Amino acid sequence: MQCGGCEILSVFYLISDIEENLYEKFKDLATQLEIYNLYYKKIDVTNSLEALNFSSDPASIETAMYFVLENFEKLYKTPDFLNLPFSALTEIIKSDYLCVSSEAHVMKSIRMWVDEDDDKRRSKLKELLNFVKLPGLAMEINITDISTGYYSSSGYTRMVRKVVQSILEHRKNTSQRWKSVKIVLIVGNSANGSQCVEVFDSKNNSWTATVYNFQRYYFALALVNDWILIIGGSENSKMEYLDLKDGLIRTLNPMRQNRWRFSAVAISHYSSTDVYAIGGQHFNKDDGVMILSSVERWNSKSNSWDFIAPLLRAIYSHSSSVIDDKIFVTGGRLHDGTATNRVQMYSKNSSFWSYCTSMKQSRYDHSSVAINGKLYVAGGMTSENLLDTVELFDPEANMWTIISRLPSPRSGISLCNFRNKLLCIGGMNHDAKLLKDVLEYDDENKNWKILKSLNQAVFVSPTSAFVIPYDSVLI
Repeated sequence: MQCGGCEILSVFYLISDIEENLYEKFKDLATQLEIYNLYYKKIDVTNSLEALNFSSDPASIETAMYFVLENFEKLYKTPDFLNLPFSALTEIIKSDYLCVSSEAHVMKSIRMWVDEDDDKRRSKLKELLNFVKLPGLAMEINITDISTGYYSSSGYTRMVRKVVQSILEHRKNTSQRWKSVKIVLIVGNSANGSQCVEVFDSKNNSWTATVYNFQRYYFALALVNDWILIIGGSENSKMEYLDLKDGLIRTLNPMRQNRWRFSAVAISHYSSTDVYAIGGQHFNKDDGVMILSSVERWNSKSNSWDFIAPLLRAIYSHSSSVIDDKIFVTGGRLHDGTATNRVQMYSKNSSFWSYCTSMKQSRYDHSSVAINGKLYVAGGMTSENLLDTVELFDPEANMWTIISRLPSPRSGISLCNFRNKLLCIGGMNHDAKLLKDVLEYDDENKNWKILKSLNQAVFVSPTSAFVIPYDSVLI
């Protein structure tokens, strides 16, 4: 039954209004006759493993794989999982998007699958174990557990111990699993003049935009639990928050000073979070526009602002990031409008500012982000030109290195740490054209690749993109 029967069945399943009971009868018949290129009418958790076993339709397989990855801890204990072919099992357990609360579940699923047909499957064990993310996680199963605990009852314990030890010693697999998340980008200035929120869905690789009116520009942002704080902007001191649970904007206590073109960062503690508003421009009716060195700190528990130690030098249009409770403020513009390459660091423990090694290039309207204890800075402007350089700062060595170049010079970008990968979002080019680009840095090849573009071209503040839980109701 290869040509005629399969074609008829495929056409049959393309009919969207087929009666459910008739569909089930034909599906059972097709299974009995071993007609495996089924076009499943509807795939969900209940039949996802079945679809991986029997369907040859690429769209059906892709949908089925999504449900299996999302519901792995429930599905791997079922008979359909134990009947999966080796190729399908491999695709599941090697995926970085496999949702597991512990790597122990992956280990257990491999054991169960091998035990189902030990004579034929034992030879696959070593290859399967190489997909377990052992070194990248705090393991629940270590070598001692394997030799004395749950796994010691198995006849292949010695092989498991040898393979796991080899993986741990050679550190071949240091990646981790990634649960589905979203990226939320707060846009203060888009190509059509609107203010909006764009949300990236990691499951379907798409951006969705919703119009918001923040009624000001050049504000700063910070993520605090389920809130995105919208602070200051265009001669404004007010602070609001966008609630990720319901998408509504609510008011919090304002800053002591109005400020714009400043930066904000958050440092979390056990029971509260501090948010720092750093530098920027300030309007005073007597003196006009001033450049600020002042720094204010807001506490989430008290909902109040206080001044702390000021910057060593007043700046605006700079960027700030946090590494190990230290705030690194990079670049910016001085009183005369020129760009600086100085880096000012605030230590929460000592409560004072000091200078670090300066960047290779002076820049403002750039962005920075911390990833794995290192600080990345990209784009921006000098006093005359747009920049395409990307610099990396190692705090332990106190040294900057130029590691890459963006595809083209740009300012007004936002860098983002997405699954330990560096993203560069939006910006403005030499022709003052706003960009839709979302770029991902390939650390291995030292270059950039284009990801799914935004719906609108945007100019954003240095920290405008935040990774949020997937179940956030925002869009």
